[in-house]
Amino acid sequence: MSNATVEPSKRDTVIAVALLVIGAVAVAFMPSTAKLAFHDGTNTETLIAIRAFTAVVLLGGFMAIKGASFTIPAPVRMLALAACVSSALMNYFFYMALHHLTISLASLILFTNPLWVAFFYHATGRANLTRFRLFWGVAALAGIAIALAVDFSTISLTGVLAASAAAFFATTMVLYMVRVNDHVGGMTTSFHISFWTFVLFAIVLLTIGEAQWPASTQGWASSMGNGVGYLIAYLTFLIAASLIGASRAAMLTFMEPITTILLAAWIFGERLSVSQWGGVALVALGLIAMEAPKGTWARLFGNKARPI
Repeated sequence: MSNATVEPSKRDTVIAVALLVIGAVAVAFMPSTAKLAFHDGTNTETLIAIRAFTAVVLLGGFMAIKGASFTIPAPVRMLALAACVSSALMNYFFYMALHHLTISLASLILFTNPLWVAFFYHATGRANLTRFRLFWGVAALAGIAIALAVDFSTISLTGVLAASAAAFFATTMVLYMVRVNDHVGGMTTSFHISFWTFVLFAIVLLTIGEAQWPASTQGWASSMGNGVGYLIAYLTFLIAASLIGASRAAMLTFMEPITTILLAAWIFGERLSVSQWGGVALVALGLIAMEAPKGTWARLFGNKARPI
């Protein structure tokens, strides 16, 4: 189970890290595909409905071919629904924050959620967050701030509160997803969360929203590509969480904004500043420090990290 305090094997750790790298690349493609879809005439609610439907069809078809079970216990279905609602609220408050803050600052606040996940599992005794891991986790977050070139000169209290709410619901989404994952596994969890997300946004579009469908084949391809990235990101995280624990897996998602920055720079031919490269290096150093084999730093510096 992902909440176990047993130290995972080296093999499980390598597999989990590889999966999270794949997930980070998938996440990196999502802003670009969303931007193309928006330029083609769709809106946020419609895009989320399309991507969730894409995930349901692809994963559902694969599960049907493999003969996997779609059934989960009723209480667990409610947890999946809670994860879906948390995801919707995360998106709502994040987009609200963008009206008051720069994208970089809103994203930085949102990405405090891996630390909150780690704190939760530490406080409930399901994982041990050492001072060493906490230090390098904060260092990685600082690296993200530098890499994003966050501007702190203009700060709106409303924006900060909205972004903080987004971080809170991102945290609850992860916690609910992991609980479902512990019962039924990554594929079934991803299917149900995608299904309930589609149902929720279909209701929104039929009642208070307005469906704005892509105007061209490129727009549809971008919207469905966004769904593929969404599905891969969820699946890889849940499988990794089952191997090394949700706390460690969440901290490793600090690589996602860095992957997004590097991919965007490559696609659009942009150059990062020296300070931004320094931020990327700091994130990389933080992740390497946290994931180095147990005893590595004690052997190097003769001082073991003590738990909080």
